[in-house]
Amino acid sequence: MDLTSEKIVVVIRSAGERTLNACVELVLREVDPTLLHVVELVPFEEALRASYKIGIQSGAKWMMTLDADVLLRENAIRDFIAEAEKLPESFFHIEGLIFDKITGQYRKAGHRMYRVSKLDEALSMIPADGEVIRPEFTTISRMQQRGYKALESGTVFGIHDFEQYYEDVYRKCLVHSQKHKEWVPKLIDRWKTRATDDTDFIIALRALYDGLVLTTDVKIDKRVYHDAAKIALKDLGLSEKSDFKFAENLTSIVENVLIEEGPVPVVILPKSPDFKPPNRFQRIGSKIKEVGIIRAIFYFSGLVILKIGHFFTNLGSRRV
Repeated sequence: MDLTSEKIVVVIRSAGERTLNACVELVLREVDPTLLHVVELVPFEEALRASYKIGIQSGAKWMMTLDADVLLRENAIRDFIAEAEKLPESFFHIEGLIFDKITGQYRKAGHRMYRVSKLDEALSMIPADGEVIRPEFTTISRMQQRGYKALESGTVFGIHDFEQYYEDVYRKCLVHSQKHKEWVPKLIDRWKTRATDDTDFIIALRALYDGLVLTTDVKIDKRVYHDAAKIALKDLGLSEKSDFKFAENLTSIVENVLIEEGPVPVVILPKSPDFKPPNRFQRIGSKIKEVGIIRAIFYFSGLVILKIGHFFTNLGSRRV
């Protein structure tokens, strides 16, 4: 597949990540430099707005966004856009999987594919700075409420949060302490067993503690925790890492990580304490949004008839 300007534009969002240059180099192995843009803005909401505007102005069919802490595997962009091309027009967004160092899981993080024709509307859905802890997720959810669809792909496209600065590891793990509270027990076990061989996890444990005792809401703006990270490093006797040096065999390194971790396991993560299954009226509303009111009437009428049929079938099979 030819990755032309009519087909795709790629936007890397960076907040000073240690792997920015490596992320750029891996993208340029698949696309022409004219198709790549790097956005370095904070807070994240500003970077998200700038990304959408680049997509709108590009004239491309698809825009791939990529956080600078993601290292793509070989042919990731081609495979990603090939999946997107199979989607009906009603789908405006697709997100795949990465292997995440911090959590030790295959999960959704740091990369998305957007249908550019829908970005103008999505731009107006971005929340105000600091309003929510997950601004991009909130934007996509608001678009879904308007009837647009999003796909969660099971394809793995790279690795996430490897070779990051201690300060960024600190901030992300502190945010995890409140953003993903249901993960905390498993994270503690994972980080404790790895802390003797990898100082990232020493920082992670300190950040988790700081986050759990925090009396204010966490923020995703990295500037908020700069001083706290410096204090943590000093207390732990650690110095910040030097800049990451790009290696020509980085693609092989990424592939080796994925090979070592193996295929994506079928795992059901713990539900958030706030999770509530949809009630009957919510299920009806979702079906109407999905297929329209007329087809939804036929659908639910069919279910009623089917249940009545099962009832009489069971009744007729009973012994008198």
